[in-house]
Amino acid sequence: MGFMIFISGPSGVGKSTISKLIADKHSYVLFKQDDYFIPNDQKPRVVLSDGSEARNWDTYRSLDMERFNEDILRARFYIGGIILVEGFSLEIMKVVPDIHIHLSYVDSERVEDIALNNVLIAKRMIESRKLSKPNIKNDHLMVREIVLPHYLDSLPYSRFTYVIPTYIGDDRIPLDQLLNRIERLIFQTKGYLNFT
Repeated sequence: MGFMIFISGPSGVGKSTISKLIADKHSYVLFKQDDYFIPNDQKPRVVLSDGSEARNWDTYRSLDMERFNEDILRARFYIGGIILVEGFSLEIMKVVPDIHIHLSYVDSERVEDIALNNVLIAKRMIESRKLSKPNIKNDHLMVREIVLPHYLDSLPYSRFTYVIPTYIGDDRIPLDQLLNRIERLIFQTKGYLNFT
């Protein structure tokens, strides 16, 4: 049976980049929740406070969770090895990971501190999303009214093994340092990084 690592975090925190680098470096099987989005016209629509409408990508209802769960279960029981799963939501997942690493915008390893820093999280989330989604109108409202509340609501149920800050104070931690930290945690928990 495969050993499963889940890397989660809020929108724009870097989970896709980090997961791909780790999976490529160690030849892990990688599942990305982004690969399981349903077609745009089927995603839930929300009305924001300015009256505009937007598609809500940041909810498990925008994912084909049935196919996602089936693929992960199949990989875990038939492929084996180390399976790395990356995404924003553990909701309605049928498989519990062996390790759950959560990347955070807050300079703390305590879940309680994350929930207390919603203004800081919103600011950093908006800044990060501007880089990857520069043309989305009213994204700041989407973050404050939909994405951030969903993220904060999910924290108490997420069962993190480790919380990894991606910032120290106002400075983003370099990618190579984050990778080294995550690799050390996997090694510390599992005892090795590869099955080779």
